[in-house]
Amino acid sequence: MVINMNEARLTTIEQIEQFLYASKSIEFSAAGDDSVRYAHNRRVLKRFDYPGRNKRELGPLRRYLQQTSGYSRAQINRLVAALESDVVLLKLLAHPFASLNVDPN
Repeated sequence: MVINMNEARLTTIEQIEQFLYASKSIEFSAAGDDSVRYAHNRRVLKRFDYPGRNKRELGPLRRYLQQTSGYSRAQINRLVAALESDVVLLKLLAHPFASLNVDPN
């Protein structure tokens, strides 16, 4: 049996923690290819403003991504690091000359 979950209503870290606690006995399996799971991870990280979270809140988000995407902890860590570097790159590209303060003297 396949059940599609609408997880857009999870909007707080407390709701994520409750979901993780309630779904301990539920086994998730990966649906779709990697591009679908990457898109899911990006949506969740963006919706929860991952870079703006404190250390205590990052753990439940990573565990949630592990459980819903089927990736291992190491894979989630690599994906999050890649997404964080993309954010930094996008900020630099948005203002390419903001950090260049060239003094003509």
